This record gives sequence, structure tokens and C-alpha cells, in this order.
Amino acid sequence: MLIVISDYSQRNQVAVPRSARELIASATVIALLTLLAISPSFLVDIPAMGDYLNHLARMHLLVTDKTADANPYYQVHWALYSNLAMEILVPQLARFMSVELAMKAFLIVSQLLIVTGAIAVELAIKRKHEIAGLAAIISLYGTPFGWGLLNFQFGMGLALWAIASWFILETRKWYTRLAVHSIFLFCLFFAHFFAVGIYGATIALYESWRIFARTVEAKKVAWPIAIMVAPAKIVVAAMVMTGGAIGNGRIEWQPVSKLLSIFFAINAYNFALSLSCVAILIALLYILFREGALAITPLGKWIAIGFLSLFIILPFRIFGTAYVDVRVVTASMLILPSFMGFSSQRQWPKILMVAIGMAIIIVNAAYVGSIWLSYRGEYLALKSSFGLIKEASVVLVGGGNESDFTEIPMHHAPTLAVHYSKALVPSLYTVRGLRPVELRPEFRNFDVSDPFYGPTPLPILKAVASGRDIPSIPQFISRWPQKYDYLYLVGPPISNPFPDFIEEVAQGERFVLYRVTKCWSVGADKLEPQNEPNGVCQRRSEIDLRSGQQTIDGGLVKSRPGGSWRPPL
Repeated sequence: MLIVISDYSQRNQVAVPRSARELIASATVIALLTLLAISPSFLVDIPAMGDYLNHLARMHLLVTDKTADANPYYQVHWALYSNLAMEILVPQLARFMSVELAMKAFLIVSQLLIVTGAIAVELAIKRKHEIAGLAAIISLYGTPFGWGLLNFQFGMGLALWAIASWFILETRKWYTRLAVHSIFLFCLFFAHFFAVGIYGATIALYESWRIFARTVEAKKVAWPIAIMVAPAKIVVAAMVMTGGAIGNGRIEWQPVSKLLSIFFAINAYNFALSLSCVAILIALLYILFREGALAITPLGKWIAIGFLSLFIILPFRIFGTAYVDVRVVTASMLILPSFMGFSSQRQWPKILMVAIGMAIIIVNAAYVGSIWLSYRGEYLALKSSFGLIKEASVVLVGGGNESDFTEIPMHHAPTLAVHYSKALVPSLYTVRGLRPVELRPEFRNFDVSDPFYGPTPLPILKAVASGRDIPSIPQFISRWPQKYDYLYLVGPPISNPFPDFIEEVAQGERFVLYRVTKCWSVGADKLEPQNEPNGVCQRRSEIDLRSGQQTIDGGLVKSRPGGSWRPPL
């Protein structure tokens, strides 16, 4: 029988023996399933994840900063920011390997942290491993991990280890707990701020449960709370003093997103596959709970209610960070299994759960692997197209189909032009005060704000090109034919939508690169072709920007003698 005791200090007195054979078998199964789950990363150079390529482009800029290969449009400015896990670690790894390999290593480490951290929490709570490992592996390619939110994934893995340490050290000296908690809090803050929130919420729910269940007097909980809060105040104060920030931007509610986040919890690429897996898991849990084969502790129910409340209360976007409520679903999948256990010695529930879990992991890994492999050749074609872009050009990304989740891995891929072509690409994540990579002050008219970091929809591009007035149009999109040298349209190729002033340069199965061929000046209410005396349009892309002798006059590029080179506005 599984012995359930709510207070950890009491649980710590109970040892549940397991045979060495069972432990070895369990560890072997989890290790093999983990290896299978992360195997897609070994099949490709660049994992096809939504935000992954945008992060990769930014890592290239960090690595080449202050070198001869630096991009002239961007600068690196450090402050005490949160959400910096990859910004800190990947450039250090890139000293010993390529940036692409360093990013892949960071992804794999993040996935391993998730799996091992979930198991660590279960071992800390129950002194045995039963469910958490399977649940963690199943979650690796659901939302938001499958979208490439790597800093959150790394931070969530650290948060799981921090939660485990809180329980393990509960009976230790206060200074030991304070030291370990402070180290974890410091690391979590730099990894991802919402990972700090998940860690704090879990501990707060646990300590409040101890008061509610009367396993400890309220005054005895005050000291653990002081240990938890004091280091957080110091970190936040230091951040404010150094000019850092947690985030900015609007608060946005999307009730539909809350529902979809549950359905996409298993696979971020295929709604039908993810929904089927979620339905199977819900049916499995229903059967096991109904038969009395699986039970959840009172503390687990308390934490589940707390997470459910957070899921309902939290908006979709806060502090400029999207998918906030979605992250609570992921946290629940990783933490709550540690408070569940098989309540009988019958073997069929365990066998059934492991069999279904293995089937979902195998199908999920195979599907993700097939998607990633389908992008391998496409990313190579995209890299080849960067060689056709004049160095230091300005590149706009448009098109895209948000309804086809298998196409999203191409949406941010053209941002790699910031490295391979030293181009300016507005859709690169460069939020001033939140990330160290940012546009230089003279180019901040190309700054982008959410939700425009994705490809600009084709209808908006057409409306702007035709001179129609669009309310609240971002500055970087307005009069785009005048501002940009090249246009990437991502998604399945279509016929040239602007044949009068762009021409095709390169094409793949999921993108087309166009060059803007005419000069444009600002007319009374629309863009008009600019007639040059010699009949030649001297656009930025047609000037040898490496000569170091350019300037801007009246919106057209003109040569000038002498002076240091700066990219044109």
C-alpha cells in the first residue's frame, strides 16, 4: 500500500522498500524513453520549432558582437534582465562548438532537466518513482515546449529541482535552506521569470496547506516564508537599480487559448494527434481513479486547486509575455503526478499506464521527427538564399499561415539573415530593456512590438502597397516598399503578389525570396515610383555597402566621399 502523509517531516520517517530489480527496470525504461523522445534533435542540424530559429539568430549576434563579423544594425546592451538562460549559456558553449550545435545542446539539456526534475520532485515527495517521469517525457513536445520557448523550458526544469530541494531540506538548518533556496532563486530569475512564479506558487501552496491541514502552527510557517521571500526582494531590487526589467506591454485575455492549451498539451504541431492523446490520458485516469487503483493525496488536491485557480485568473499575455496561462497547464503536468500514486498492489494499472505512456511517447517522437526532417532540406535552401541578399540589406518577412501549425517553424527562419547576410530583419526578437540584443538607436524606426514579430500578413502588405490607410499600422510596416530591399514570403509559394515592383530571387517549398526592384518616393497619399535621371534605381541593395561611403538624403541612397560607414536608414 502507498502510505500518504501530508507533512514532509512525517513522511521522511517512512521508507517504502522496493527491490533493486524494480528500480533498475524503472530507471532503464525511463532512460530509453527519454532517449527516444530527444532523438529528433540528433537527426537534424536545426530543430523545426516555432521560436527556435529566432533565438538561434539572436545567439549568432551575441557570439559575433564586437568582432569583424558583427551585424552593423544591432548592438548588445546587458542589464539585470530575467529570461536570459540561453543568452548566458549558449555563447559560452559556442566557444567550443558551432552556434547551431550549442543551441541544440541547450535544448537537450533543457529537456533532460524537465524529465529529471519531475522525477526528483516525486522522489522527494513519495520516496519512490511511479508516474512523474512518464508525464514529463510526454510533455516535451506539447505547448509551450514544442514552440521553442527554450528559456521557459530550461527555467521550468530548474524550478522542478528547486521544488524538490525545498522538500528534501525541510528538516535541515535554516541557513542551509536559505543558501540553497537563494542559489536556485538567483538561477531561476535569470532563466525565466515565470519559472520563478511556478516555484513560488508551489511552495506557497504547500506551506498554506500545512496551516490549513493543521499539521503545523501558523507561526512556524512564518520562517520558511521569510526564507522564500527575502532573496526574491534582493534580486528584484538589484534589477531595478541596474535598469533591468521583467517585461512590459499590454495585458491580453484570450479565453479560447485556455481551452486550446489543454488540447495542445501533448503535441504542438498536430491538433488531432494531441487531442487524441489527451482524450486517451483522460480516459485512462478516469478508469484508474474509478477502480481505486490510483489516488491523489490531499496535498495534491490542494495544489491542483491552486493551479486551476491560477489557470483561470491569469491572462494570456502579461509583462509582454504571451501564453502565460498555457504555462500553468504544463507546470501541472510536471508537478501533480508527484502527488499521485498507485493505491493497490495490483499490477495491471501500472502495466496499462506504462503501455499507454510508451505508445504516446513513441508516436509523438516519430511525428515530431518526421516534421523536423521535412524541414532539413528547406533550411538548407533558405541558407543558400541568404547568399543572394546584398550584405547589410533590410529584409521584411511576410505571409505565413497561423492555422497550419506544421508551417510555423518557417515563420521566423528568415531572421537568420541577420547573421548570414548581416541584414536588418525587424521580426527578430529585440525588445529594448528585456533582451540584450537590440537595434541601434538610429534604426529604431524598425522596432517591432507584439503581435507583429511574426510574418506580416499578406493582406496588410497589399493594403499598404496600394496606399490604403490602415489604423494603428506599425511604423516598420508603413510604406514598406520604400524601406525594404528584400521580401520573404513564407508558406507554400504563390504567384508574385506585387509584380510591378518585386522580382523573385529564390524559392523553396515553404518560402519565396523577392527583391524590391523599383525606387519609391512618398506621394500625396500613396507610394509612387521614383524616376532617376539615368533610369537606374540606386537602392541600398544595389550599392556596394562594404565600400563604406554611403549616406541618406531625402529617402534615397546617395554616395558621398570620406567618412565612416554606417548602414542606411
